Amino acid sequence: MNPNDFKDLKEFASIVTPFFSPLILLFVGLKINRTLEKNKVQITKDKEWRGEWAKRFYVQAIFYNEAIEDMIMLLHSDQRETTEKLAGWEKRIEELQMKVYEIVPRIRKAEWSLITMCEFCPNSKSEVLLTAKQAFNQLADLMANKQGNVEVIRTSLHLFNVAAMKAHREILG
Repeated sequence: MNPNDFKDLKEFASIVTPFFSPLILLFVGLKINRTLEKNKVQITKDKEWRGEWAKRFYVQAIFYNEAIEDMIMLLHSDQRETTEKLAGWEKRIEELQMKVYEIVPRIRKAEWSLITMCEFCPNSKSEVLLTAKQAFNQLADLMANKQGNVEVIRTSLHLFNVAAMKAHREILG
């Protein structure tokens, strides 16, 4: 190669560079933009998924809480009917007992759903399930003994709700 070849190559590069540099930058910019857009879509989908599961968890936690409260109110009514023994009390006791049998599956269904959904909140899972079980066991004791301190159950439900709130936040991310 002779020295003129390098001079021609240098001259050619100085002419071509102003045209290709913007094209190269455009190509790199488009590539970066496409990657960012894919990531943005993925983050949006993930956030949407977490939001939906957090909403479902929230509904089940409320459902569990309400079912236990309903059971306590039925047991209170049952006790009142048994104590007062007003006309027709035996029939009302039977009706209340039927309602009790309807609530237990509601509690169990909500408990099952909570167990399933707690897989998405590993840091809060044990606290949610422990407090839910504690409230249920105290309710079962109240049912078995037909007497007891409902404040203990109320405290357990409060602890359950606090744990459920933490779990909900964890699911949301």
